[in-house]
Amino acid sequence: MSDISLISLHDLTNWDMRQFASPIPKINHWNTETELVSIGALASSRLANGYSVERIGCISPADVIAQSASVEASNRYLTQHYFDWSTEDIKVGDLLISRAGAVYVDPTLQDLVFSNQFVLLRPLNPSDGFLLWAILNSTPGKNSLVEFFNSTDSSDLSQVVVTKDFIRDFSLPKINLDQNSLLSIELLVKQIHHRVSNSIDRPSSWVSLKSLNLGDDWFRAISSKVQPVKNSGKKLEELIDTVIVGKTSRNVENDGQIIYMPFVTPKYVVHGRKSDLRQELLSESASALSISGDLIIATSAKKAYFYLNDLDSILGTGVVAIRPKPGVTAEKLLSIFASASVQLDLNYLLSRGIVGHLSKSDLMNLAIPLDWETGDQTPANILMIRTQLDALLWK
Repeated sequence: MSDISLISLHDLTNWDMRQFASPIPKINHWNTETELVSIGALASSRLANGYSVERIGCISPADVIAQSASVEASNRYLTQHYFDWSTEDIKVGDLLISRAGAVYVDPTLQDLVFSNQFVLLRPLNPSDGFLLWAILNSTPGKNSLVEFFNSTDSSDLSQVVVTKDFIRDFSLPKINLDQNSLLSIELLVKQIHHRVSNSIDRPSSWVSLKSLNLGDDWFRAISSKVQPVKNSGKKLEELIDTVIVGKTSRNVENDGQIIYMPFVTPKYVVHGRKSDLRQELLSESASALSISGDLIIATSAKKAYFYLNDLDSILGTGVVAIRPKPGVTAEKLLSIFASASVQLDLNYLLSRGIVGHLSKSDLMNLAIPLDWETGDQTPANILMIRTQLDALLWK
């Protein structure tokens, strides 16, 4: 058997021979018969012209939170080449594209330093910007972005080449949305909260100021990115019926009916791709079972990711399902987890040890914040935004 691939060179414009090492077939993830058009029909590209002699802290694609299409500045990445606001390499309304999705540049991101590792798009008009943001952050859009960046070794190719290839080759379906749908997308964009300061620190001034007067644990206050707030004195155990902790699959055959169920891992919760689900044999001794309507929490790289479960499944290691008591919805629990004080507690719990994890007692003993009912009841930052976009775009 021969491992030979035939590649047509008729329309080839990029003659870099490395692209022939392991050609990746392109897949139409859009699941639609609609005509596909180049993304260049809706936006142009801009290149990064900013340059600093000193390497400066900046926002890189690693700071993009895939679930919420938001930015969490970490100061972990240094660059000399960046998008310069003064020469309009970047401005409000642009889109920053990476493997994790598309970030809409809103006024809260103005004047921050963004690495040239992003592909920057400038929509031809504002409505195109909202539409592009929605399509690229939907499930098929994210899958298409992952495929594109997998087929492009951006570590070897210049960002100029990557950007030109993206504008030329990346295709998306023609979609005509009514005004109400566009307004819904714009509202989603406005609900996204970026965790950034008003500037990115230079290496010589990496200083963080923390208020410790409300904290009963200095390590917790220092290690968290949010400040503690007063709680109501009630615990989450008052709202939770049970907590199901995932475990390693053993593939033990049972003596009864052979049943296969989806096996949920942190990778599936983080990315939401059906391809990350595998079918596992359900054994009679299996106890890590989640049902539709549970709130799922997955931990990965000491971060917590949330998902409203829509299928009966087996939970793997690093995944926990919370089943609310009768009369309590998973959305209500989700809004509590979105609060600053609970996020503070989760950051602390996940900072312990080499591998962060959450136990049943950890979750049951979390304090309910005093003002959660008057806070944001639609926490777009914590719930996968792709599920909301899928409902809007692919009805």
